[in-house]
Amino acid sequence: MSSRNILTIILLIAVAGTWYLIPDQLPPQHTPAQQTDYFMVTLERKKMDLSGEITSTFSADRVDHYPADNRAELIQPRATTYSPDNPPWHMHADEGTQWEDENRVTMRGNVIANQNYPESPRFSRMETNEAELFLDTNSMKTDELITFTTDRTTTTSTGAELHLDTGEIHLLKSSSGHYK
Repeated sequence: MSSRNILTIILLIAVAGTWYLIPDQLPPQHTPAQQTDYFMVTLERKKMDLSGEITSTFSADRVDHYPADNRAELIQPRATTYSPDNPPWHMHADEGTQWEDENRVTMRGNVIANQNYPESPRFSRMETNEAELFLDTNSMKTDELITFTTDRTTTTSTGAELHLDTGEIHLLKSSSGHYK
């Protein structure tokens, strides 16, 4: 047998031997599911000012509360904010997370907010994939692509801040508009 064949056999034995030294793959680690302390079906909440006027409403088809991080997972969250000077904003999404310590709702999936002016063709519509709704300040923020449509314009932006009481909108970057 030639020295080349002997080296090949030794190399094959070394490779086969190290095969047994490689540890088996570790089994996947399962994180225990967080426990809910309660759930609700058909949540409806109204917030009023000191004179008893409704300032906002919030509802969801289902709410599951997780006490470990003080959050609630929402199915079909909907919110309406009222302002004395402007028509109400109506918002909805496929799902969301309410962060109770901050009174903030992360709305995800087909997030739509619209505002219709009574007895007028004027309207405002906002669409994005994810947005933060701040319930205490009636404001909304997103870093995602957002589209604003009115009766006369369509504007897109990557990110925006909306003040729902005043109708003030701050476009964050890469904005463009089309006017009809």
